[in-house]
Amino acid sequence: MCCVAWIRPSYRARVSHAGIGFGGPCFEKDLKSLERTATRRMVNCELVSGALRVNERQPKRIVEMLTAELGSLQGRRIGVWGLAFKAGTDDIRDSLAVRILEDLCERGATVLAFDPAVRNATLPPNCTLVASALDAADADALLVLTEWPEIS
Repeated sequence: MCCVAWIRPSYRARVSHAGIGFGGPCFEKDLKSLERTATRRMVNCELVSGALRVNERQPKRIVEMLTAELGSLQGRRIGVWGLAFKAGTDDIRDSLAVRILEDLCERGATVLAFDPAVRNATLPPNCTLVASALDAADADALLVLTEWPEIS
């Protein structure tokens, strides 16, 4: 088993803590709104635009790293720990983890996903929400995508 995206908790420096990117229903939307407002007012917002471009690319980058490690993902079992866009919530709206699951499934992988707070979720085909972290670990690779203290 390989582990491609391991996120370690850093409670003091969350803003500068490396991870898979930012998701959720607010922050990305707010940055896009700021970018549109700045563009309309002809203000350079290169930093905001760059952050949005990099964040949009992150889910594909994780899947590419996994593909580089395993080769084809067709028929592979991939475990995922963490679906929520951040620890401490069961909210998977605009979660980068879900975008990663979608890409994995499109490439023919079977995904076993676990999140300690998510009990019911509409997930892509070939993706199963399992009852425990151990169930998700029975895979060719394991991705840790949300910074839950219980699993990171």
